[in-house]
Amino acid sequence: MPVGKESPAERKKRRESMEMYGGGGLQGDLDRIAQLLLERALREGLELTGPEGVLGRLTKSLLETAGRAELEHHLGAGWHADEVDGSGNRRNGTRRRTVITEAGAIEVQMPRDRAGTYEPTILPKGARRLDGFDRQVLDLYAKGLTMGETQAHLADFYHTEVSTELISAVTDAVLEELKDWHNRPLDSIYPVLFVDCIHVKVRDGAVASRPIYLVIGITMDGAREILGIWAGTGGEAASYWAQVLGEVKNRGVRDALIVCCDGLTGLDQAIEGTWPQAKVQRCVVHITRAALRYVPANQMAKVAAGLRTVYDAATLEAAEMRLSEFAAEFSPLYPAAVASVRDAWAGMIAFFDLPREVRKMIYTTNMIESFNARVRSAVTRHGHFPNETAARKVVYLVVRGHGGWPKRSDPAKRVNNWKMALNQLVLHFGERLTL
Repeated sequence: MPVGKESPAERKKRRESMEMYGGGGLQGDLDRIAQLLLERALREGLELTGPEGVLGRLTKSLLETAGRAELEHHLGAGWHADEVDGSGNRRNGTRRRTVITEAGAIEVQMPRDRAGTYEPTILPKGARRLDGFDRQVLDLYAKGLTMGETQAHLADFYHTEVSTELISAVTDAVLEELKDWHNRPLDSIYPVLFVDCIHVKVRDGAVASRPIYLVIGITMDGAREILGIWAGTGGEAASYWAQVLGEVKNRGVRDALIVCCDGLTGLDQAIEGTWPQAKVQRCVVHITRAALRYVPANQMAKVAAGLRTVYDAATLEAAEMRLSEFAAEFSPLYPAAVASVRDAWAGMIAFFDLPREVRKMIYTTNMIESFNARVRSAVTRHGHFPNETAARKVVYLVVRGHGGWPKRSDPAKRVNNWKMALNQLVLHFGERLTL
């Protein structure tokens, strides 16, 4: 039979093997190796994870093989060759190193050269862990595990003691990334911005509650994008918000059509100074919640229904008429509830000037609050933080994608009925909305 030809029986056997183990190419080879390793592990009673597990041994073999291949390339000679490019440099045995991997802590023998010029890229000098370990630490920290809980989990999983200093070093490594992310250029226009805050416990002498502010924008294609994270001291005035919004503007945001917020001190004035034409809208749901604080539980549904008739009105004139009716009905029983609605009314006026398709999108900051719920889950588990930087680090890890936020490239995560709302925004705001 000619070389390179297969019999029908051999071709059938190869096809069946490829189908069983994932086809041809690299993936097929990997699937076949995985199948062989699994079969042997089951046959010999070997563990899959841990230092002596199958995955650990495979990782050790891959690292050492890659190290030898790199050194061969560096020396310009085969592994067993004696003559090396005339430089006098040659192999010089191996160096034992312990490295933490996703499979556990393993001991590897990395090759070295006599001149000491070989710098391995697969496992750089001084590296004591692979990237997968760092991702695992960041995942745990972003989910709200404390330093001690993270340490205990890693010790159980990797079968080795991981110091709190190492965990701190891994999480601190994202601070530079946070800085770059926070200074990145932004789009020139965001049809809608949401501003809200969460409160975290910070230990600064005494434990105190500190706000962490987030600004989320709706892009021209309907995606949600977190523009930044800012730490506050509470009771911020216009000067603080002017600084925050000034940063956003300096990063490229020349205009915002609608800014939704919850009556944060000084924010309205700062918005007017930054984007004079922007409409400022109070969160209707927050206004309702504030009013219901003064209402007995068995009457909340009735009062909420009354308020719904107010913000459901087609025009501002109709809304003011319904507000008067609402006040006449509930003022004798719940005067504080009615007063809280009247106090917030100035922030509601812009709402009635907008089309209904846009109102549905902005009547609440729940879009940003759904994200805040994930953040609160993480910060609550941490208890309190040594400083604001540590708190921002955890919030950023959630933002970054460890339990975080939809990617703007994912159409399934865009604002519902965005195209309809965008058309109404174009009609309402005209040339301000650059398409």
